[in-house]
Amino acid sequence: MRSASRSVVRSAVVVLALASCSSASSDPGPATTATSSTTTVATTTSAPVDEGPQTVVRVVADSEVPDAVSELLDQQPGIEVASMRSVEGATMAELDESVDEALAQEPDVLVYSGGTNDLETGPLQMLEGLEERLARYAARTCVVMAVPIFRYERGTDAEVAERTKGTRVLEQAAASAGARVASYLDVSLAMDDRGEDFFAEGELGDLHPGTQAYPGIAESIAEQVRACS
Repeated sequence: MRSASRSVVRSAVVVLALASCSSASSDPGPATTATSSTTTVATTTSAPVDEGPQTVVRVVADSEVPDAVSELLDQQPGIEVASMRSVEGATMAELDESVDEALAQEPDVLVYSGGTNDLETGPLQMLEGLEERLARYAARTCVVMAVPIFRYERGTDAEVAERTKGTRVLEQAAASAGARVASYLDVSLAMDDRGEDFFAEGELGDLHPGTQAYPGIAESIAEQVRACS
């Protein structure tokens, strides 16, 4: 039975997740993402660039981790991306089979992203499904969860922290479930400090990163992959 404090945390996540959605500067990201249907799949086995042990990684994600990011991750020293699957518009249930296949290969690390396309069922249900999956995956290998960020309005540090605290709660939930967190919010904030925009153009830019953010995302994921060792 869940403790009272656990229920309070979950209730807070519901409120904060909805607040994150409402802080977008244009059309809400989740509704747009949930209607996506185009599927892209790529599977590759890359020879290690450097001599010596390689950390074998398999990637299963919705479009928050596009194949181009996985390819950049594969170029990182000491990391071999043995397979990648990025499915636009996929729910967590639709990714389950691919995750099972990836884990059956006993990778050193599973890089995972999912959940944004499940928000239509409600933030609480999405969170419960995500936590259950991450805990199950983490029992079999080291898991790196790429946690996305909704577009937020700029402002003071305090204002940005308030507008993005739903993302921080989601990151904490992923970590509590046993995953290491690659924070898109941290990448976004670092880019903003340099006067760069993390997000893509158009409606999907309310949630999806632009190509200019891919190197930073790959570096963030690589940092967490190395921490698995």
